[in-house]
Amino acid sequence: MDNLPSELALLNTGEVIQASVFRLSAGWDAVLSLPEHASASDLAIIQGLLVLPDQADAGGAVRAAVDRGQAFRLSLRIRGTEARDSPASVAAVPVPGPDGAAAEWLCTLSRDAEEEWSDQQVAGLAERQSFLLALSDAIRDLGAPHAIMHHAARTLGLRLDCGRVRYVDLDRARLTFAASAEWANADRGIDAVADRFSLNLVGQALIQDIMRGGVVWIKDVVTDPRTRESADFFLQFQVSSGMVVPLIKDGVLIAALTVHHPEPRHWSRHEIDLAREVAERTWSAVQQAKAELELQQTQAELRLALEVAGLGHWQLDLETCQLDASHEIKALFGCDPGVAMSQQMMSDALHPDDRDGFRTALGQAIAERSGFDITGRCLAGGRIRWISLKGRFDPVDNHAGRLVGVGRDITCDRASAEARRLDAERLRLIIDSAKDYAILTADDDGIITSWNTGAERILGFSEEEAIGQHLRIFFSAEDKAAGRPEHEMEKARREGRAEDSRWHARKDGSLFWASGEMVPVQGEGISGFLKIFRDLTEQRRAEDRTRLLIAELNHRVKNTLGIVQSITHQSLRGTELDPAARRALDGRLQALSASHDLLTRSHWEGASLADVAQAALASVQSTARADVALSGGPVSLRPKAAVSLGLAIHELAANAASHGAFRDPAGRVELSWAATDGTLSFLWREQTRLAVAREQRRGFGTRFLEDAVPYELGGSARLALSPDGVEYRAEIPLQGNAA
Repeated sequence: MDNLPSELALLNTGEVIQASVFRLSAGWDAVLSLPEHASASDLAIIQGLLVLPDQADAGGAVRAAVDRGQAFRLSLRIRGTEARDSPASVAAVPVPGPDGAAAEWLCTLSRDAEEEWSDQQVAGLAERQSFLLALSDAIRDLGAPHAIMHHAARTLGLRLDCGRVRYVDLDRARLTFAASAEWANADRGIDAVADRFSLNLVGQALIQDIMRGGVVWIKDVVTDPRTRESADFFLQFQVSSGMVVPLIKDGVLIAALTVHHPEPRHWSRHEIDLAREVAERTWSAVQQAKAELELQQTQAELRLALEVAGLGHWQLDLETCQLDASHEIKALFGCDPGVAMSQQMMSDALHPDDRDGFRTALGQAIAERSGFDITGRCLAGGRIRWISLKGRFDPVDNHAGRLVGVGRDITCDRASAEARRLDAERLRLIIDSAKDYAILTADDDGIITSWNTGAERILGFSEEEAIGQHLRIFFSAEDKAAGRPEHEMEKARREGRAEDSRWHARKDGSLFWASGEMVPVQGEGISGFLKIFRDLTEQRRAEDRTRLLIAELNHRVKNTLGIVQSITHQSLRGTELDPAARRALDGRLQALSASHDLLTRSHWEGASLADVAQAALASVQSTARADVALSGGPVSLRPKAAVSLGLAIHELAANAASHGAFRDPAGRVELSWAATDGTLSFLWREQTRLAVAREQRRGFGTRFLEDAVPYELGGSARLALSPDGVEYRAEIPLQGNAA
């Protein structure tokens, strides 16, 4: 049997018409015009393709031939395409077994000559073509992909009178499918199915058939071996039979058209081909609709981008010389939006001095097949406007090609640029005129990028010599070794500024004292540092001389106070002067000397009230038995106020040491001050358990506190004595007394 021709098939004896096993070779597949994916060994498919004219009569004739062990011939038809079947015949001969009786039958299948098409067949074909043309016309105008698929599903479903038609998309990453458009036959009680399902639910055998790419049809999901195991899944959605038309791109299944029917159904070749053609036309229309939507979206985004950027677009066909310009370009050249703009109109609107430049640039772009970037003036609307045209040569299908480009009004940009240029020029003039100041800029690495005439005059380096050098060139050797230039840049970057007062070096090596600062600079296209300083060498030398003179003066004043103290002691020697008066005089001279020392340290510019109080209390705190509480904000006093308040605090402290709280271990002294609304409020308050004696006469200390302080400082003062302490208040204007 292995040598039999491929067109032969083997049938079991007595099971010719209703055989349970029906094996066919590849030759039978070709005769039956089976799709590539179909297997002719499937009896259900074979029975669907073979049409017997009179099945009962044919069966009787075959059984009679089998009983006699004789050969027989059977005429039949094969279901075909184009709404018609083709004639064929089967010839069978007996194959004897070991006992000599016919055990098997050897059969051949062959097509007979084609018959002429009947009028009914021609009408059926014409009707199908009319249906497909009407469908194409209908979906062509729908535009939206979903609308196209829904209309096609409904139209096909009504045509086939089936239960449901669906377009499904597949998610290969998750191996699931769901309907993207669906029509359900409500007249048959069929519901739509909106869920997404796993591909595994339909069965691997069916999936493999679908993946082969042809139309897959199923007469009954219960008996078909591809769906038998998954029949329950289909039946729950009222699917007993159906068709699947897959859409495969680059070997990948991406979508499918499915046709469902609630009862078992034999799908004719005509119905199968109709479903396939509807699917192909629909997918073609959907892809075109998607492309058009994407194009519309792209064009909308382009229009929005051009509008936001203030751009108009234009193109010039070099073969026809036809200019196509947007409303923005027409407005730019002073052309009415409703008028067709020409190349000559564009040229006439240009400033006469700029026309040749435009022609040259466009001609060069055409000759070199390159881009162009043109800036010029346009005479439109009675005023001159600056415009910019940018574009390129585009080699389209015709031999001449075209120019495409965009344009915009840059009048404001030009004005802004000119204003910036003038501002920069004015700033440059200002900087160059500041000859007493060295003004320079450096990048983030400290490389000098600009150098004014003041820097050239002070440092001796010309602009050409300085630019490109590191700003270390004018630091002293000691500062370079210590990394001062880098530290200064880092401080400016970190804190926003870095003050600079130190000795710098000129080109000739001489040193000079400079004072200035460095600040970071950040801007459009700019990043680095700005450094400004001036030569203060003479001022520094004058300050050195002043400090020397002040130190000498302080030395001489202290010597003078020492001489006064010595003369006083010598003059009072041998007299009956009260020792307490002698101590009071020494204390006052020491308090005056302490105030002078404070002022000397600040070059007689002033002293803080806190330092004045500490210096005045120092002479008595070593023997005081009570604590002093100081409180108050920072107040800087001028020399005159510092001396007066220093003597006042000394008088109060000396009195507390002799008669008040400093004699009492439980005593307490509070010294506080506050500067508010231009007035310094000064308060001395002491408390003691000892009785405070009230003087019978006003002594030096009382007169100084109540009279001298207000007189010298222009304020008011009040001294109050009570049995348990002393309180002294002074109100002093800050103007003229505060440094």
